[in-house]
Amino acid sequence: MLIEVLERTARDVAKTIARNAAIGGVADGIFAAVDSKPIIKEVGCGVVTSGAGTVAREVFWHLTKNTGKWGHIVGVGASIGARYAYRQKFCKEEEER
Repeated sequence: MLIEVLERTARDVAKTIARNAAIGGVADGIFAAVDSKPIIKEVGCGVVTSGAGTVAREVFWHLTKNTGKWGHIVGVGASIGARYAYRQKFCKEEEER
């Protein structure tokens, strides 16, 4: 019984993370197309940042059972940190041009 509940919870969390990452990728891809930026790199950035924010918020919720403003702050902080790291790794040479 407990294992079934944990498996269902893990599956639901994974679906939430995947859905939010996909939404972030699509949104960043649309903005990249409008701004004439490399779409693939921007889609990757959206996936990474949205996924990181969702993971951080989910971990916060599982640890505290609370998703109030601190949960959102943790998620946003993780998202901003992931965006910075992604841009340092994959977009640095484009920004130097």
